[in-house]
Amino acid sequence: MKNSTTLQDLFQQEVDPKAIEKFGKIANWIGAVDSKGKKQRERGISVDDDLFGTVDRRSQKSKYATKQKVVAPKKVSAIPLPSTILAVKKKSTAWKTNVQSKGKFIDIDPKWELLMEFERDNLIELQYSPEEGKTLLSIGTLPKFDGAFDKISIKNPKQLLEEIKTPKIPSVVEDPTMADFISKRKAKIYTTDNILSALMSHCRSTIPFDFKIIRKDDYVIIDAREGSILNFETLLESTAAENLDFGEENYNSPLSLIDEVTKCHHKFSAQVKGLASNDSQINYRLWDFGENVQLLCRTSLDASYESEFKSGPVSTHCLVEIDSRVTKVDFKQKADSQRGAILGSEMLNNPNKLARWLFQSILADAKFLKIGYVSRKLSRDNTKHVILGTETYAVDDFAVQIHMDVYNGWGTVKALADVLLNLPVGEYVMVRTPRKGGLRIYKANEDDK
Repeated sequence: MKNSTTLQDLFQQEVDPKAIEKFGKIANWIGAVDSKGKKQRERGISVDDDLFGTVDRRSQKSKYATKQKVVAPKKVSAIPLPSTILAVKKKSTAWKTNVQSKGKFIDIDPKWELLMEFERDNLIELQYSPEEGKTLLSIGTLPKFDGAFDKISIKNPKQLLEEIKTPKIPSVVEDPTMADFISKRKAKIYTTDNILSALMSHCRSTIPFDFKIIRKDDYVIIDAREGSILNFETLLESTAAENLDFGEENYNSPLSLIDEVTKCHHKFSAQVKGLASNDSQINYRLWDFGENVQLLCRTSLDASYESEFKSGPVSTHCLVEIDSRVTKVDFKQKADSQRGAILGSEMLNNPNKLARWLFQSILADAKFLKIGYVSRKLSRDNTKHVILGTETYAVDDFAVQIHMDVYNGWGTVKALADVLLNLPVGEYVMVRTPRKGGLRIYKANEDDK
């Protein structure tokens, strides 16, 4: 198939190291550290939040509406919004206390117009249950998961591959297959699973992220910019890591860690399939939200899994231990007998990563998540790692394990879909604020890249 070859070529491109460096400058969520090991506070956006609010002038109620008291805003958005996303001003001492400053993210141009802001307290109340998604097109074959990795243990570990190409994730506008779907108007909203999963799990994130919104004719493209955090695996999302040395040239620096963990993820996924690169089956899936609103998302399945009691498509991921002094759970001691303790530790240290894995699996229609336990062979060597074991989770069971409300994730997507389709033609930037945990939409200037 013509599009198939072109798309696979795009996925085979290796990540440009400059993109990682650029990402680090924009979204260093671990934060700068001074000579005494204390985190330096980064300057936030000097916007008076009380000046902004939104109001819904429509009389009808949406199916995902929540019971919220409407508070009259001081400034009204020009875009009508569902009543569920009214920016009611609420203060949460606990939330502010738990959120740490995560450093820089995209620079907000003072000339950009803040169109609307959605507060976290309102977004977490949204609920929506969509109809079952359907696959429009599959590209590539589904490799088999090597069952030998189920037998790995602490006493019988396996060396992680040392060399592998880290695939480049094409954006929506770079994807020729997506361009074909857009030309045929198969949907009203076009995006990818790495973006959609970030939106669906935003309530678990302490990391700022952003993406581009392109409103054209009668459709919307939600896309990631080059070097976006959404294309990397994260680590130490909500953990203070004073025990690690974060010098920029050090193996534990923020840039080194994101590079290391992302490569481990791709190495593990390739190795359990017996491949030299992390090839996956690419699926384009469609959801119909009704009222002539459809969402088309590019997703991926990693492998086909078969055992005596379980079988079906899986998504593969790995938890990476950098230093047990930080995670407080030693993989090399607990990976066999106390995996629940490891998962509990990861829920505290990397809650957003786990939630994103869940939603990516749901979007891809995977039946299971296959999670590997990976650790540095030596804590001071970031080039050699060992696989200490694997665990299989049914998708529904994993949602229960990490206490994730799947319908809230869909509620956020449905509400934002209604909002974005009402935007005038143009280009916008959506940002997740690092401190308050809300979402903001800015109107970008025409000459901005």
